[in-house]
Amino acid sequence: MSDKPEQHIFQRYRDIVDDYDAFEEALMRPLPVTVCANPMKITRDALAERLKRDGYEVEPIPDVPEGLKVLNASKFGNRVEYRSGLLNIQEQVSMYPVMLLDPQPGEHVLDMCAAPGSKTMQIAGGCLNVGPSLRMTVISIECVRCDESGAAWIYQPHPYKG
Repeated sequence: MSDKPEQHIFQRYRDIVDDYDAFEEALMRPLPVTVCANPMKITRDALAERLKRDGYEVEPIPDVPEGLKVLNASKFGNRVEYRSGLLNIQEQVSMYPVMLLDPQPGEHVLDMCAAPGSKTMQIAGGCLNVGPSLRMTVISIECVRCDESGAAWIYQPHPYKG
């Protein structure tokens, strides 16, 4: 059994995984930093160029129009691009649900896992071309994320498409 307490929860897979040691090693390997460009504010290519100018090595994530892998990220959450909403730090695997869902204008989407809101941003960004009537209601019960008077935000995307 592993010496790391967080690995004990995976012991139940020992009998069904052929190379359990390799499996355990893969689980403990850090994931790369991946980000999603906010299409309401910036394109993936413009974001990539901006990060490259600051010395970051980035590469597009295949099949994810907004996705970038940042190969040499360090303290990335302190970047002005993150703080200003140009990007969301998001694991690559979390970028696929909205793409697979492919929400269309007029459909209703209930995201029961909407914190911190990266997939919600993807949904809103994907609906940029539906016109000014798009409205998205984001409901949160986490009072830190809402104003003190309530738990609902109404969001209308900015018409900026660059």
